[in-house]
Amino acid sequence: MNPTSPWIADNLALLDRALAFVDAIDDDGFRIPDPSLDLAAPGSHLRHVLDFVRCVVDGIRLGRIDYDLRPRDERIERDRSFARFEIGTQRRRLAALATLPPTRRVMVRAECEGADGPWSESTFHRELLFLQSHTVHHFALIALHAKRLHLDVGDDFGVAPSTLRHRRAMESARACAR
Repeated sequence: MNPTSPWIADNLALLDRALAFVDAIDDDGFRIPDPSLDLAAPGSHLRHVLDFVRCVVDGIRLGRIDYDLRPRDERIERDRSFARFEIGTQRRRLAALATLPPTRRVMVRAECEGADGPWSESTFHRELLFLQSHTVHHFALIALHAKRLHLDVGDDFGVAPSTLRHRRAMESARACAR
């Protein structure tokens, strides 16, 4: 197994969860924001997540990932069929990177005030970890929206892998104590 594969696999699993979510929600739930919680629509969060995936996939081979130059394709926010297509496309493109070494160097720019903001050094592995954390964060916001719609996305949707491991360890400890 290539050393990058586990981090690719984690991100692919998150995209699989995104696809299941898109299949489980109706069009209105996908497109309409939640004013009571001041939350953007789930489709908007999903578009944002896919923008970051695309930035990593496009940028890693070039050696420059610019998160500020996201495509922001609003069709993903409004059209669940297009969102499904884009999830599949980015999933395949990300999977194709599994043979790259995790130590591959890359320059990164993000959240800069101006278009000529500073670049920072990073690695492919670090950006895959960031992508996972960023996705989980937005999934947590989507999960709040889903709860309001009485849509069951599971107890682990939008929960960090480390938190899930901790929960399993605590459940095992409680089971042993009984």
